[in-house]
Amino acid sequence: MHDLDLEALVVTTVTGQDPGMNDLLSPEHSTVIELCEGTISVAEIAARLHTPLGVARVIIADMVELGLVEVLSTANASGDERDPAFLRRVLSGLQRL
Repeated sequence: MHDLDLEALVVTTVTGQDPGMNDLLSPEHSTVIELCEGTISVAEIAARLHTPLGVARVIIADMVELGLVEVLSTANASGDERDPAFLRRVLSGLQRL
């Protein structure tokens, strides 16, 4: 399974944009596809789906495996989660929700 950071950005792939895929997707997958037409964070997807973060991570990870979305690496992917800059970015993202 993919380790999806709270602030990781998700974007729809060409496969995910294929209109023929709509009939094959669950309602959650279809909603994530629509949300990811622009780049959106894992945390924001969870908030907009009204699901716990862990559930959203599972949905997104499934979609990555199916090639429907791509998770872009974050600048702090290998950094310390106690880093003040990282914590400010997370706080800022949560406040925007």
